[in-house]
Amino acid sequence: MEQQSKKLHFKAKRLKGFEYHGFYRYFLTLCVEKKHPLFKSQKLVEFIRRSFFKTAEEWKPDIICFCFMPDHLHLLVGGLDESSVLKGFIKNFKQKTGYAFKQKTGRKLWQRSFYDHILRDEEETYVIGKYILENPVRKGIVEDYRDYPFSWCKYFELKDGDSVI
Repeated sequence: MEQQSKKLHFKAKRLKGFEYHGFYRYFLTLCVEKKHPLFKSQKLVEFIRRSFFKTAEEWKPDIICFCFMPDHLHLLVGGLDESSVLKGFIKNFKQKTGYAFKQKTGRKLWQRSFYDHILRDEEETYVIGKYILENPVRKGIVEDYRDYPFSWCKYFELKDGDSVI
């Protein structure tokens, strides 16, 4: 009897029946292929940052907050209007940056898919923003989140003494 080889298929866990477009806010994590610490390079981080802002012009998510950790990217985004399409934005962004990176280095940039959490209210948006900004502090990279060069937040700054640690 011949043994059939089983292929492993990665299936993204997305909320069934949810379209991922419109005015929702999302906390996203995109991981570097094989967790390589590529986001220590100012040049690469700047290329990726420019690319997601440019891609956002087409797909209409509002980039609220981000932080490039050495081996992953945290994003907090929200839909600007009913035509905002999260999955299209992420797919297009990862394709463009992944292709350019592979052309230059011969290596893959991103792991397949991404992790997402749909935010329910404004308070949760602030809590997630704090989590994103303080990630380099929790990991011992910097003592103050404002000293980390690879993060940014559009709408708020943490108040002194206001920490999730």
